[in-house]
Amino acid sequence: MTQQQTPKKAPETLPETTSVAETETKESALGTESVARSSSSIWRWSKRLLMVGMILPLLLFLGFAAAISLIDFNQYKPQIEQEVTERTGHQFDIEGAIEVSVFPFTFSLEKVSLKNREDFAEAFGQNDMLSVKRIQVEVSMWDLFIHKRLSVKGLELIEPNLVLLRNAHGDNWQRLATTVFPSIHTSDLRKQVKSLEAQERWEHYLVKAALAPEVANAEKIPLPSAEDLSVPSDNSTLSPPSASLDSSAPAWQFDSVVIQNGRFELQDSVVNHQAVVSELNLLAFHVKLGEPFKIRTDFAYHNTLQARHYGFDVAAMLDISQGLKRWQVNDWQGVMKLKLPEEQKVPEMRLVTEGESFNLNLQEDRIQVVKARLNALGSQMTASFSGSYGAQANLYGDLLVNGFNVQNWARHLGLQVPEFVNKKALTEVKGQISWELKNQRLNFDDIQLSWDRSTLTGNMRRERIGTDSRYHFDLAIDQLNLEDYRALRTDSSGSVSDTPGDNSYLPLAVPISTLRALNAEGVVKVAALRAWGVDTQDVVMQLQAEQGTLTLAPFNAQLYQGKLESSLILNVNGETPSYHWQGKIQQVDFGALSTAAWQASPLDGLYDAKFDLKTLGTNGRVLRQNLQGSLLVDMRNGHFYGFDLDRALSGQGMQFTDKWPYQRLILEGKWTNGIYLAKKVQVKAQGLQAKGQAKVDLNRLQVEAPLSLTLTKPPRSFAFLKGVILPLLYQGALDQPHWTVDLSRLK
Repeated sequence: MTQQQTPKKAPETLPETTSVAETETKESALGTESVARSSSSIWRWSKRLLMVGMILPLLLFLGFAAAISLIDFNQYKPQIEQEVTERTGHQFDIEGAIEVSVFPFTFSLEKVSLKNREDFAEAFGQNDMLSVKRIQVEVSMWDLFIHKRLSVKGLELIEPNLVLLRNAHGDNWQRLATTVFPSIHTSDLRKQVKSLEAQERWEHYLVKAALAPEVANAEKIPLPSAEDLSVPSDNSTLSPPSASLDSSAPAWQFDSVVIQNGRFELQDSVVNHQAVVSELNLLAFHVKLGEPFKIRTDFAYHNTLQARHYGFDVAAMLDISQGLKRWQVNDWQGVMKLKLPEEQKVPEMRLVTEGESFNLNLQEDRIQVVKARLNALGSQMTASFSGSYGAQANLYGDLLVNGFNVQNWARHLGLQVPEFVNKKALTEVKGQISWELKNQRLNFDDIQLSWDRSTLTGNMRRERIGTDSRYHFDLAIDQLNLEDYRALRTDSSGSVSDTPGDNSYLPLAVPISTLRALNAEGVVKVAALRAWGVDTQDVVMQLQAEQGTLTLAPFNAQLYQGKLESSLILNVNGETPSYHWQGKIQQVDFGALSTAAWQASPLDGLYDAKFDLKTLGTNGRVLRQNLQGSLLVDMRNGHFYGFDLDRALSGQGMQFTDKWPYQRLILEGKWTNGIYLAKKVQVKAQGLQAKGQAKVDLNRLQVEAPLSLTLTKPPRSFAFLKGVILPLLYQGALDQPHWTVDLSRLK
């Protein structure tokens, strides 16, 4: 039998070929696993590098801190002193220790001083130009390690003391300024100097324009022409005194500057003046020379010219040029305190100040102030001015005043002002003044001042002649009541008195010391003037004052429908002021004049007079007692009050309401020690004539006039008395005398 063959086992089949997508998926999985392993490795190394990066600076910082702590910086004092001395030209000393702190990174120096040159030290007795108890400087660690540069973040000065000295040979700071701060480019300086005149005109326009909106009825201010603003032939352009002058100076920059209890002193032997700023505290942020920065400061100030002490507390934006030649203060606000010596017992005065701009150029001696405002004691003042200062000052500006109380200000400033009869006099002054100081001449133009019920307009000029000042003026006043400005004197009971007293003032409360030093000439016109109850109009006074003698010639006025033509000389050189008044009066209404002067009129009529009077004194009573001179009176067409011929002849009593017409009255006589003796008295009246003598005593305010009366046309019932001489007596108080006819003494 044939063996059945077992069928052969088919070989296993190979897997089917893998698809492209499956292959990519597998490769991607393998790649992701590989990337993950790689990222993990990078992260581990990154952390290691980060740790190294963090530890290494820390190690460097710790190493730096350790090195700093191990270094004795005091060993470098000689090198530091030598370097600063060579750079500044002034000996530099560090008496105290040098300390360094790592965090914050600060340097501090104790007891540092910059010496004056020997000539200034000997002349002024001041060895140190600058001394500081402690200087602390904070340096930026970041800039030091990262940017490899030294950057100062903060500067603190404890008790700095800066002394600036000046004499006829120069000053002690110029050399320091030119060594620490590179010298100014002479070409730029030349351009600046050439443009000063044009800049002055431009600044004058700016000052006027700044104030114009605040001036009532201000006129439009013309813009300076191109010709006015032109600069000399080198075609240099007009620019602010500025950047080019400081372009090569180093940039000083601080995040903060602190000064504690500083002191600044200026001694100027040229003008014999000393000014001191003390108790100075200052805080400033982001300080960079050449750019504005915020500042807050308080300090005390006084000078040798005044007994007053000032205190300031001010916040402002300050801009200082890199060469310290230009100082600009903007938008300042603050408080100023003014204190007189304790013995004067005057309360401290507080003044609130603010302003837009204050610019000071030390290189060119120029200053500009725009809208500086001051509020104190209920007063408001605004000032703007500009120009150059110094020996050849050339300044101009405007001053606005409102609510200014002269008496109150004088008290707080320590100025002696007499007490006026009117206690409200000079308590409300307001107005505007434009002024200019040029070539030792101070001009006040466009004066418009109002006080009490008066308004003053005009101009005034003061010029310096050697050490003396001379004034020229042309002033007009609409109305003035001199009654308000009489010096108030009181007796022992406290009531107002006219007795002799303090000879420091005239009756009008004008200081005699001021008049002795006054050199002036000019014209004052007063539209309406009242003095001792007497009203005058259209007063014209031409004043000439020199060496204690004041002459008013002419001294003319319209006086109660008539006129006064006179001259008055006042001499204040003696112990008591003397007066010499001479002139004439024409066609004055005597009734109105006497009523105004004495509140009563014993007679009226048209008054003519010629007089030449002299007296001495500082108050009314003494002036009357010392009255000397001659007086001729000629009166026409008036009435005698308190007299009636019919009543007199009938023996009836006469009343003050009685009056009798007269055609002419003549008196001629002399004043002696306040008593007028008229040796010639002539009267021509209705129905009578009289002649005789008269005595007027101003000391006792009495009158006595014995006259001989002749009846030229007696009343019908007394016709028999025609041609008869009767004794007539006129006597009694000046304001209300009485008439008496003695019929028992008929002749």
